Amino acid sequence: MSVNSVAAPRAYAQWAALKIGNDFKSDDNAIEIRNVTMGKIYKDGNKDKEIPPSQVNGKKIPPQTTHSFETCGRSDAASGTEGTLELWDGSQRICKLYWDCPWGSKVNKFEVQEKVKAYRVEVGSWNSYGGALGNVDVEISRK
Repeated sequence: MSVNSVAAPRAYAQWAALKIGNDFKSDDNAIEIRNVTMGKIYKDGNKDKEIPPSQVNGKKIPPQTTHSFETCGRSDAASGTEGTLELWDGSQRICKLYWDCPWGSKVNKFEVQEKVKAYRVEVGSWNSYGGALGNVDVEISRK
């Protein structure tokens, strides 16, 4: 390592960036993010720009748009990132998204849980082993 370079804080290497896409028709409801739990949430790709869950809970994703949700471990802590968030269509919960990108373990997890059959939830590729969980595209549509 050169004198001028600075290593990323150890838990910052454990991160996930969910890009949630609303593929509903333009006249449909926005998808709403609710009940975000755990994990350090940040914005604009800057892990030092932490935001509270209250800035994400209630976030609406209009039809035919996307929203990025970014989370990582805490600086200088022996912890990765783990948490859940729910996606809602009005009063109907669509599904729960679960992620686990642990520090000190090579196995990452990303799951769609409790999905309602009336919706399609497509998950793109993500890193299941070693390092960051990485970028995860999640597309939501009605069947």
